[in-house]
Amino acid sequence: MSTELLLPQVTMPGLNFREWQANDAAALARFMTTPEYNRWLAVKLQSVAEIDVVLKRHLARQKSRNRRHFRLCAVDAGTGELIADGFIWLLGGGAAEVGWGVDPTVWDTGAGTMMGEVLCAMAIERLDATEVWCKVMAPNLASARIAGKLGFAMQRTVMPGSTGLNRAHDVEIYRLLAEEYFERGYAI
Repeated sequence: MSTELLLPQVTMPGLNFREWQANDAAALARFMTTPEYNRWLAVKLQSVAEIDVVLKRHLARQKSRNRRHFRLCAVDAGTGELIADGFIWLLGGGAAEVGWGVDPTVWDTGAGTMMGEVLCAMAIERLDATEVWCKVMAPNLASARIAGKLGFAMQRTVMPGSTGLNRAHDVEIYRLLAEEYFERGYAI
């Protein structure tokens, strides 16, 4: 019998962070299928069914001892609604990539920054990453600000990164070293 290998849940002011669970597809679809949410994504999920496929793949990976991909969500502590999601992808050699997305109805509330903090903490403190990377479409100033708040430094720009709909934008690559993370005091 295999058991799930889950990251621990984290509580921050007003939000609880946990890995995706079996019944999350519809709650994630509520915001992940909106045009505002999808604006800067290269891969756009358009329906509950598409999100359910990704969710089931994630749940199957939770049983792998060689797990390299993690999906988390932020749950509003007051309403119980899922309001943000994020991922950690272990790249090897001590590197991890993180990414986050926030329900447009709660933009500018700090939820994205908290999601990023949790992702970095999990990657560095729980999964032993020595460096964390994130990619931001160059015009996505909100995500670039979050990366800056978290201590990421822009390393380079790659072009083009498709956002779909026949549009292309440069992609900025950011890096945060584990020692910089601990110096900033974001440990959870």
